[in-house]
Amino acid sequence: MEKKKKIIIIVVVVVLIGLFFLPGIIFSISGPRPGMGQPITLTPESNLEKTSVEKKIALFNYNSWNSTVSSSYLPNNYFGDYSILPGLSGEFVIRSWSNDIWNASEIFTYFLIPRKQLGILNSQFNKTYIDKNYFGLYVVNQIYTTPAFEDDTSRPQVFYVFQYPQYLKKFFDDYNSYVEHVNNDTNPYTPQLSNFTAEEFLFHFFVNQSAVATPANFYLYILVDLFNDEDVRMGNNELILDLEGVSNYTVRIGFDEMGLSSYIIFLDENNMPFYGITTDYSNMRWIVWLILGIIIIAIVAVVSYIIIKRVKRNKKFKESLERMES
Repeated sequence: MEKKKKIIIIVVVVVLIGLFFLPGIIFSISGPRPGMGQPITLTPESNLEKTSVEKKIALFNYNSWNSTVSSSYLPNNYFGDYSILPGLSGEFVIRSWSNDIWNASEIFTYFLIPRKQLGILNSQFNKTYIDKNYFGLYVVNQIYTTPAFEDDTSRPQVFYVFQYPQYLKKFFDDYNSYVEHVNNDTNPYTPQLSNFTAEEFLFHFFVNQSAVATPANFYLYILVDLFNDEDVRMGNNELILDLEGVSNYTVRIGFDEMGLSSYIIFLDENNMPFYGITTDYSNMRWIVWLILGIIIIAIVAVVSYIIIKRVKRNKKFKESLERMES
């Protein structure tokens, strides 16, 4: 009985040691993930994980949206085909990332000039005019993802990270200056453009096409300070924008440790939420690794038990032989 007890104690010790080191083993295999205190720099050389999270339409009040934001511009114009279905969950996958250098005309064309008014580039206010008058080269990180709420998930959704918040302030100032020059042109055939307020500009960038560099709080602090506008504020890892649609409303955009949007909430002028998207960072791959770890520990325990039992048996056999010889 004493020998059996010793064997059981040894097996239990082996299992406990395995469980103690299991989290470290899993972490070293699967790498860091959002929410684990591991800020990740969004550059091609970074260890940004190709991972997936679950996005959920936590709330959508159709009537409130229509009476507050717009009846003609619904959430699916911002967040994907199925983003008007409350309770729907979708998998958001980070697939790859890269960085590039953009000039001013590329920024204006891709992000700021409305598609219907791109004909302005055929006038004297063309790309050459933009790059001459608003010269700048900007490092832009690009994160390629599979969208959570689109019908066609084969086409990647790209999030853009402007390395420095000063870039965004320069885009804002330069574009509004460009709009002013275009609208003051005496040629009656020159298309008219609309300028941005600070909160409209940041909403336009961050609602579903841009992320922030990390650490997010530091980036947001500089951004809000640069814009210096009462309708642009920040919380903890959160950008807060006071906007005007049919009536006044507020948009709160939270950012995770990778700089990507972790939630977005729309609130009416009475501070009542009427639309929201949340993110669940519990990754199913962790369950797989956990199960695999438990299996490995179990195998180690069984093998240890068999080895110990065999050693004891051999020892007994040798002792028996020695007694017989004596």
